[in-house]
Amino acid sequence: MLARRSRQKTFTVIGSPLDRNGRARLLTSARALSRRQRTQHHDGPTISRAALDVLAALVWHHNSDTGFCYPSYERLSQAAGCSRSTVALCLRALEWSGLLHWAHRIDRVREACTDLFGRRTWRWRVVRRSNCYLLRDPLRSESDFRTGTRTDLVISSERAPARDLDSPLERALARFGAAVAARNGLEQGTGG
Repeated sequence: MLARRSRQKTFTVIGSPLDRNGRARLLTSARALSRRQRTQHHDGPTISRAALDVLAALVWHHNSDTGFCYPSYERLSQAAGCSRSTVALCLRALEWSGLLHWAHRIDRVREACTDLFGRRTWRWRVVRRSNCYLLRDPLRSESDFRTGTRTDLVISSERAPARDLDSPLERALARFGAAVAARNGLEQGTGG
């Protein structure tokens, strides 16, 4: 029986740009994984020829500055030469194998409506625009491929700000680290 992976809905992602060499590594590792899956027993969806074509179409639409990719299913099906339902199956197989991840892109829309008493009022509605695809470079570690389900629903490609070593927090953390290291040194010295 196949172990099913449950897919969480993801709304926030941090892009990781791929250069030309990263794109080539991604396509090469996908081809190698496809060959391995055909020759060995494999649980889960396999990477077929159509999945390789969909991945090549995603690589073609990938923005090398931000790391994001936004093509629609129709555009991917035209570029890969397969149907829309095949694109959905291929994306699922590619995500299951760890080559890509996608997040939902949404908008908040303010619209007029009537309440229970017949008065005109406004409400906010969340509308899903499209998917944001993230391609994973095989040389990068898994920690560089971060996603999340925060509530602010913002897609960002910004990096963390540089640390200020003169801040009170950094000084306190340095003192704490020194105290832990000293304690570990004392414990190792008395335990041996």
